[in-house]
Amino acid sequence: MKDKIEVEMLSPVMASFIPERSDIVDWEDADPLEGNELVPYQEAIAKKIDQVNRLASPDDTPCNLMDYFYGSDSVREKVECITMGVKEQDGVLYGCANLTLRKPLTSREYVELEGYLRGQYSDGWGESLEQREIKVDGGELYLHFYVGAGSDFQIQMKVPENGVQEKQPEQKQLRPKLKLLGHDGNIFSILGDAARLLRRAGMSGQANEMADRVHKSGNCYEALGIISEYVETELSNHREPPRTPRKETPKREDTCR
Repeated sequence: MKDKIEVEMLSPVMASFIPERSDIVDWEDADPLEGNELVPYQEAIAKKIDQVNRLASPDDTPCNLMDYFYGSDSVREKVECITMGVKEQDGVLYGCANLTLRKPLTSREYVELEGYLRGQYSDGWGESLEQREIKVDGGELYLHFYVGAGSDFQIQMKVPENGVQEKQPEQKQLRPKLKLLGHDGNIFSILGDAARLLRRAGMSGQANEMADRVHKSGNCYEALGIISEYVETELSNHREPPRTPRKETPKREDTCR
């Protein structure tokens, strides 16, 4: 019998941190933490997710999100199980949907699964999780798995124990989307929104590099082009993707104002 295929679908996570003895009652007033800042809390977060996965389970087994999937027959036939967790990768903590597949999925089927998981994160499994406090040193965390239109999933195949890895599904770069319309041409408003989107996606290094390049740019048009390399805007189709690492460029006298 052919071995099952194990796939991870990674997505950004954020958390609201409420310090001990705090009077904060509104999440909007809590301290926001991003993927790279959540790594020290990985053990506590994973333990809480495991508890949520086993809620109301008659045999104390983790919840299989495929039990609630009512999409296409092809996805239901190919995906045996989806369980939730977190994973640290490259210094960033991601939400991790662990898939057990009977057969490989097509790109269209992955898109369908992404839509299903977005719904689970915002209105189902994720909504249940974010209402439960996670006790950590110094206070409490409330974890948010929500993946909006400005974020994407990163798909990768697990390496089997024998070390032999079959062909992997196409990986997607976490590249947030940003609409330029509505900023009234304010380049620093655009830069601030773009940087926040990148940091929420666990891309703080790219956010810092982008800001540094924008401040050294010669004019606002050049700055818009740089921003459109890092986040997907209306101009992105006409730009080359950013190269990493990037060599330092000489500072110009004129900066964008």
